[in-house]
Amino acid sequence: MRERARLAAALAFNGLAVLAEILWMVLYPGRLVPEVLRWYTYLNNFLGLSVSLVFVVFAFRELLGHGSVPHFVRVLRWISCTGLALTFLTVVFLLAPLAGPDGYGKLMFSGPLLFVHTVCPLLSLIPFLCFERSCAEPGSAWYRDLPLAVAPTGLYILVSVTMNLTRTWHGPYPFLYVYEQPWYASVLWLLFFASAASGTALGLRAVSRLHKS
Repeated sequence: MRERARLAAALAFNGLAVLAEILWMVLYPGRLVPEVLRWYTYLNNFLGLSVSLVFVVFAFRELLGHGSVPHFVRVLRWISCTGLALTFLTVVFLLAPLAGPDGYGKLMFSGPLLFVHTVCPLLSLIPFLCFERSCAEPGSAWYRDLPLAVAPTGLYILVSVTMNLTRTWHGPYPFLYVYEQPWYASVLWLLFFASAASGTALGLRAVSRLHKS
């Protein structure tokens, strides 16, 4: 596919992601309360909205012949897609199965969760994986880049665990119930999600490197 066509496709998907993020906020304004900031899902969607909007602006400028999408924007896309991919995978392989027989229907295809768990992550991930130029600089080492991609997840883990330890929050996810499970279970969950975030980021980066820089 020619470069301009790839860029146009990336622009279109990111534009649709922005519209989908705005749509769920319009349809479900009751979710826009301070408590929503406790949820990793919504924080990632807010970040995804912001970054996709920035990408759309620079991609449109590039199509008009005014420069190119800066490297820092491509890195921001990697960071936001890491969180959205981890959200999607966690729902598919962990939260939905734990939610019972109708877990997938409730968590992936109902109300605002249709958008924040399914539609918005996919609309953001498809262009990153298929159309956008690489987020990795030629010759860059993965171990230097990785902390950038996992920083939001690490910050969320740090804040949410601290808030649960001080009993300011309860959850919101079952694996954050630090007083309702053995201490080693909490440690294992934290190690699992740190590893999952790292693996997701590196997987996305590897696919991104297949694209022409």
